[in-house]
Amino acid sequence: MRLAPFALALIVGAGAQAAAKPASSPGADAAALLKRANFHRSAASKEQDPALAFRFMREAAQKGLPAAQYELAKMLIEGRGAPFDGDAAREWLRKASAKERRAAALLVKVTERPPQPPPSIPKRTLQLTPLALSPQATIRNGSAGVFDAAARGDLPALVALLRAGASIEAPDANGVTPLMAAAREGRVESVRILLERGADSNARDRQGVSALQYAVLHRRPDVASLLIATGKIAKTSLDAAIFAATASCDEVSLARLLEKDARPAPRKDGETPLMRAAANCSPEATARLAQGDAIDAADKNGRSALWIAAARGAGEVVAALHTKGASLETADRDGVAPLLAALEQGHEETALLLIGSGANIDRRTGAGKTPLMLAAHHGFARVVATLLRRGADPDRRDEQGMSALMAAARNGHAEIVGALLSKGADPKLRNKKRETAIELAADEKTRKQFTN
Repeated sequence: MRLAPFALALIVGAGAQAAAKPASSPGADAAALLKRANFHRSAASKEQDPALAFRFMREAAQKGLPAAQYELAKMLIEGRGAPFDGDAAREWLRKASAKERRAAALLVKVTERPPQPPPSIPKRTLQLTPLALSPQATIRNGSAGVFDAAARGDLPALVALLRAGASIEAPDANGVTPLMAAAREGRVESVRILLERGADSNARDRQGVSALQYAVLHRRPDVASLLIATGKIAKTSLDAAIFAATASCDEVSLARLLEKDARPAPRKDGETPLMRAAANCSPEATARLAQGDAIDAADKNGRSALWIAAARGAGEVVAALHTKGASLETADRDGVAPLLAALEQGHEETALLLIGSGANIDRRTGAGKTPLMLAAHHGFARVVATLLRRGADPDRRDEQGMSALMAAARNGHAEIVGALLSKGADPKLRNKKRETAIELAADEKTRKQFTN
């Protein structure tokens, strides 16, 4: 059959248009699936369907979308839309972790503490479905029901209870409100629903802890970001959350709080967030807090942030603080400088870093011990060699008359005894008990150093 010219033109034109139309990319398909999954798991959607949401999320994850892989892992951990499966969740997190920071953080968490199946839902909550719920049921079960539903992320039950008039603020015996419980458990959608319905984001429990603090203390950065984004968090709550962030080292939340210019005053004992970060957190997190003259502020014991980092052997934190201008010489109330603190606590690498950065090698502790004495006592041969090269006096003595040579000999550090003797340390010195270094020597190998 011959086609009329105009029909042939239509067919050719249609084919050309089809050829010119770009095929949808796998990424675009995955993004659309993720959008559909989120639609079906939204509490605000009339078509909320956890099982359908899980199906779309899994399809998006299988197409390689890291955000979907992360969300799918969370659904498997929480048992939403599918049975709990911790092993499968970890596998999806591994796939997503290369490109999704949240996935990497969650993978570390579930590796250190494998997730457990969520607790079974109490019968009373199972009965609180939108169809079965009544105002009378709310009066009987509402307060506990809202709290439990929010904490578990049971969104249908939570919405139904609130629509029926259950109290949104009713706390448990410890003063923890449903919003605090949801924040603590990382239930982002529960938090969103409660905030939209007017939950007080600045309320505090009996210990004075707010929902934002709960989120930060339990490392729930998504929840913390949501709470901060409302713009309703009081300055006092933001400031308190900074201390919480430096206790848990929730660095994502810490960055958000600093963006809001949260700058709390020191506590009554003089502790600042910077000190707490130096004690717990990474160099990057600590450096974010290191600003202005307060960098050398000291607590009631005279300990600065750099001193605290040195005492715990956090050399990278020490370096970060020093780069920001922190002093290497701020001593505690006993006169112990950071170098001495690092050596007293047995941190050789940190001591070497401090010496290399220019710390005073002639400082003494309250008992008169020098860095050289402490290094000799611990057997830190590299520190001893470095101090001797920089001119440390090997014959200085502490309040008990002990020298570095005596300390090394008593602890059997033969190599250090030899190094000190080669630099002119006097073996005839006596301590207050009239003992010489050779008399204190712990073993024959150490004693031989005095006769070589």
